[in-house]
Amino acid sequence: MSDPVLSRLNFDAWRQDDPVWRPVLRAHLLHLGPESRLNRFLVWSSDAAVMRYAAATRPALILGARIDGRLCGLAELHIGEGGDPIAEIALSVDEDTRRAGIGGALFDGVVGEARRRGLRDIWIHFLRTNTAIRRISDRAGFIRLPERDPAVVTAHIAA
Repeated sequence: MSDPVLSRLNFDAWRQDDPVWRPVLRAHLLHLGPESRLNRFLVWSSDAAVMRYAAATRPALILGARIDGRLCGLAELHIGEGGDPIAEIALSVDEDTRRAGIGGALFDGVVGEARRRGLRDIWIHFLRTNTAIRRISDRAGFIRLPERDPAVVTAHIAA
């Protein structure tokens, strides 16, 4: 039997030049509670810091998840410059819709988009205490690197 939440899940994808995504990103990130902001940014982030981030960030793609029309999560795909570009993923899901598979669906979608763009190395950084993203990245085949920072985990997957 299919999961009732995932069966109602729809996605929006915005590219960097789409004027719609920046206010959507800002509103979503401002809606996150303190623990979720900590997990998303790896440090405590004030409203002002979140607004500065939303105004300045330049992701190649934003993938939004909606349930019954309400935005409940976002994944950002950032692509580094250079001859052999690499990708980095950022992910957040509203507290009231967690544990329903939304984060995993967003993560899989943005990893798939990175692969479609021919990106070989994809990275993610997360707090050691963030067990949800650890499980999601493990299921996707990401390999955690040896500890360099006692609080932050770095993991990647290569083609």
